Amino acid sequence: MKTHVGVAAIVAAGILTGCAGAGYDPSHSWDEGWRKGTIVKMGEGVTLAEKVAEKCRQTATPTSSKARFATIKYRRDRRNAWRTVPVSEDFALKVGDPVFINASDCKAPIDLRRLDGQ
Repeated sequence: MKTHVGVAAIVAAGILTGCAGAGYDPSHSWDEGWRKGTIVKMGEGVTLAEKVAEKCRQTATPTSSKARFATIKYRRDRRNAWRTVPVSEDFALKVGDPVFINASDCKAPIDLRRLDGQ
């Protein structure tokens, strides 16, 4: 009987530990705001500039009509969210690329995410 309780405790601890960081690497911690996302739109100009998140406009909106933007779909809580952010001219990612986006830091870079879960 003691053996079964001990095994059950170890299994439960393993499951809880596994769920805590499911699919996130140490450099993209969920607790620090990083979320898995996918680039759903790329473009330039005023139309996309107007879609930049309100809290990010003051810190990150370029003024050029040729400024480039990426719209990223990610999960927030239990629903989808989208964030449009300015990107540099040499931004090499494209629509459909899996990325990490920091939902709590507008200045954080958008990082390519490997499809093997990280």
